[in-house]
Amino acid sequence: MCASLCACAICRGCVAWQHNRRTGNMAAFSMVNPLAAPKGVKLACELCQKPARLQCNDCRVTYYCCEGHQSEDWRAIHEKICGVLSVLHGPQPHSGTGEERSHHQHQQTLRKKHIVGVALEEGRRLLYSGQASLAIPASLQVYYTITQHGIHNNCEKCGMYSAICYVLQAVRYLTELGSLEVGGAEGVVDIAPAYLILSEAAIQLGRLSEAEQYLSQVQWLVLQSPTSPPSLLASLSRNLGQLATARGRLAEARRHFAEDVYQSSVAHGTDSPQAAGGYFHMASVFFREGRPDIATSLHDQVIEAWHGHLSQLLTNKTTPHSHLLLDAGMQAEAMFILQSIYDLRQRSTQAPPTPLLLHTLALLYHVAGDNRLAVDAQQKAIDLCKHDNDLYPSFQTFMDTLTKLISISP
Repeated sequence: MCASLCACAICRGCVAWQHNRRTGNMAAFSMVNPLAAPKGVKLACELCQKPARLQCNDCRVTYYCCEGHQSEDWRAIHEKICGVLSVLHGPQPHSGTGEERSHHQHQQTLRKKHIVGVALEEGRRLLYSGQASLAIPASLQVYYTITQHGIHNNCEKCGMYSAICYVLQAVRYLTELGSLEVGGAEGVVDIAPAYLILSEAAIQLGRLSEAEQYLSQVQWLVLQSPTSPPSLLASLSRNLGQLATARGRLAEARRHFAEDVYQSSVAHGTDSPQAAGGYFHMASVFFREGRPDIATSLHDQVIEAWHGHLSQLLTNKTTPHSHLLLDAGMQAEAMFILQSIYDLRQRSTQAPPTPLLLHTLALLYHVAGDNRLAVDAQQKAIDLCKHDNDLYPSFQTFMDTLTKLISISP
């Protein structure tokens, strides 16, 4: 739950919460009387800031005005961070020595960073799942409330399952950590991804002027830190390309996507999935310009990059290298990209789905834990390459493996 935390009494609170989660004792609440709060303390709903009358029984530091808001918050993000909140905002021990105080401060920083990581990963996953559309226009205004006052977002305004909600939660703790005022590469790496996800969500929602504001913030952060990592510069270029595409500035979009591919190649390699994302978006521009041949060749590069990455991941499944692992956000991105290419080619008479595309989808479904979809995609790949002596044997071997996995699954 809390990576790198120690075994002190405070950190054991997270372990106790994990036990409650395993035994099903979660999402419970109890009634509270706002008048019983200490003088000057206002018990406010985590979502709408109205007077609270319910308290989370697990963390005992989060309050709600009604059962509906408690349930919404639990499903959106509270379930994933409840155990950390209980020790982050709960009663703190009195540390006598300077060493103990320093240790406690370090552990609190780790907890906040844990929440930031969870929030950003979930935000990215929901963004590529198309759930940013659940946010209605007022949702982005909550961002300014977070940065100015350090409070949570209003579910009545934004819809709890949008990517924006998770990013706002991350921004809340980034603000507490001081990243908004931190100079240098570390501060940029911390806060810039939140702005980038917000900008991409705004582009999906058609709020292009607000997306431009978020991207301007990232550009300013990059200017403040000449040592910004190539991976961040690649993400910035991709978002700028998406914004230019949405505005119909296709030549400008191509330049940004070319910069995205270059920076991703510097950071991860020319055949990496990260670079493939830039190729995918560049292909969309060429399709809009009426140059499908170039777009199709770029899609082929995307397929080859993901096929190579997923094949290596499965080959090293027992002890995978860190650069091969897929987090929820990256997995959702792969699903979005490859499924989009497949849907496009199903409608095409000149460039139908290839065996390699179907096999890559099968690998991805398998990594995602859906072996039945993997078998379906793999069977289509086999049907297309039965007379290919190079592809057929390896494809059939993978098909046999999938069939065995399904037969032993419950």
